[in-house]
Amino acid sequence: MLRLSPDIIAAAISPAGLLLSRINRLTRREKQHQSHIFASPLALSEALEQLDQQLAQPEWRGAAGLRVVLSNHWLRFAVVPWSDELRSPGERQALAQGLIEDIYAEKATRFDIRISESGYGRPGLAAALSQNALLQLQELAQRHGLALQSLQPLLMQAFVQ
Repeated sequence: MLRLSPDIIAAAISPAGLLLSRINRLTRREKQHQSHIFASPLALSEALEQLDQQLAQPEWRGAAGLRVVLSNHWLRFAVVPWSDELRSPGERQALAQGLIEDIYAEKATRFDIRISESGYGRPGLAAALSQNALLQLQELAQRHGLALQSLQPLLMQAFVQ
């Protein structure tokens, strides 16, 4: 459903809590802010259930989009070295997948892996999120009529700022 609302919801999720802000995209002004501290550390699926419950509340309805910053706790990272021998983005992606498998001893096919490039001749940073978690988040956004506009690890968010 197309929403004409200028509002987006920004969510920061960690094992310890959830931060929500409703922001007007046009003025960049925060219209509402809530924080929720969990009684004990939560797994990502449980934290997403908490987000789902909060987004069902009337004060969060009607926004157009959702931007999420995830705690590094739930992601896997690898530095992807530069190589002139790699001829395509697919080859670079395969290298990132191999690095994730080598470092974490987990099948890379279980993850959605994205590489943040830092320019020609420089290493990149691969971030891997489980495909199940990504699917849960996409379904959550869709259930609340929100476009998932952004999903970033906290590490990337901190780096950009």
